[in-house]
Amino acid sequence: MRRAGICGLVVLGLVFGYVPPVHATSFDLALGRSAAGPAAGSNIGDATVAFLTGAGLPHADGHARLVPIATLGWIGSHHTGQGRLDRSVWVAGAGLRYRFFRHLFVSEQITATSTRTSALSSRFEFMTTLGAQVGRLTLMARHMSNAHLIGGGPNHGETMLLIGIAL
Repeated sequence: MRRAGICGLVVLGLVFGYVPPVHATSFDLALGRSAAGPAAGSNIGDATVAFLTGAGLPHADGHARLVPIATLGWIGSHHTGQGRLDRSVWVAGAGLRYRFFRHLFVSEQITATSTRTSALSSRFEFMTTLGAQVGRLTLMARHMSNAHLIGGGPNHGETMLLIGIAL
């Protein structure tokens, strides 16, 4: 347990060290719901999720660009005793966001998780997001899974729908 805590602190340090300077960063807070994949079983309720994201600002020229991104998040319990989904999971990740067509973006991050569930079966997961930001409003569809590549057992991940506001 102590080793996992130290690894978590190292990942958090890397995540916050990875975010560009504040003057070149946008932050958003997003809330939503997550459904566990079919491997978790049927009749599993949705969970509440919350994410704080920092991303590099797009360039003023409007051209599509890759920008760094870092995320801190929380996936609540699915409130069931089935499939180890009765616990909350903290998430910290870093990666890249690709902005295109002014308002649309796609991002890919590698995340560290605080615990394992049947939906997120390893300590490291991939987090893929497709979204749009219009003004201060952000809408996102997000999926987290280890893609059967990063340790742990096979899983079907968590699939989320989020709405957020730029801070």
